[in-house]
Amino acid sequence: MGDDTIDLSQASTPAVTTTAIVVKNAKGDGTSIRLKDSSGKFVRKNKPMPVSSQEIKRIGRKAMMKVKEGAKKTEIQAMVETAIKWANYDPGVDEKGNPVAPDPKMVAASKQWADWLMLHFVGKPGLTEEDKEDNKISGIKFVVFERPELMNKEVVNYEDRQKQPDKPAFAEVLSVETNDQ
Repeated sequence: MGDDTIDLSQASTPAVTTTAIVVKNAKGDGTSIRLKDSSGKFVRKNKPMPVSSQEIKRIGRKAMMKVKEGAKKTEIQAMVETAIKWANYDPGVDEKGNPVAPDPKMVAASKQWADWLMLHFVGKPGLTEEDKEDNKISGIKFVVFERPELMNKEVVNYEDRQKQPDKPAFAEVLSVETNDQ
């Protein structure tokens, strides 16, 4: 077997016996093959999948390393060259030789391409000393309050306190008379 083939005999088979039938579509102009089990219910076809994510990566890498027809470049080389072309976006000049104003969307896209290229081919830039210091100090601070020293250390129950008559704040009151004795 080749490197990119998958053994279908490893795929799970239903425990019930199935029968393949040909079914016309709603318009009547096409057909499809469906599976029915022994009880007459339609069943789903088993779809073989690659075994693991490593298998998927291997298949993807093999596809990317194929040489394009009519060119002497692999798929990945062509993609990287396209990314470099877009990262170096230049709007050019018009017929009179004046520079053309760049399109803001194209400038943003070229910056994203340049960032992608730098990240994947140069690597993630190292942290500066300022960034390292910022990482040491988080934005969350814990503040511990100690109980203050009370002027009157004797705690009095609210109901037992001496009640002073209320005075209105908007008038100067000389005396307040209440019915309490």
